[in-house]
Amino acid sequence: MTQFKTIHIFAYGETQIIGSTNDGKLTASTLITQQALIDHIKGFRPDDVLDRPYHVIHLHHDNKASYLGKGEALKEKTSFHVDWSELDQSLISALSDELVATLP
Repeated sequence: MTQFKTIHIFAYGETQIIGSTNDGKLTASTLITQQALIDHIKGFRPDDVLDRPYHVIHLHHDNKASYLGKGEALKEKTSFHVDWSELDQSLISALSDELVATLP
């Protein structure tokens, strides 16, 4: 797995990776591994959280994934977190490797 500190998946169509040597943003539509990871994270949505499109998804390496749903006034009802240990590491690796390989 390529190391990173944070990956941000923005709903407006960009994905950003922040690492010690690999930083940059890419157009999300060019990434083939991203949607599987988004679907995986959405699968952890608790029943008491509204099913809303995301505003941003943050992946904090070795910590958690944060799904922040749209609807600022409803922030606590549209957002949730997933512990790192529950996430499919192969999906995270695939996205992080693709991001690094595609950076200019």
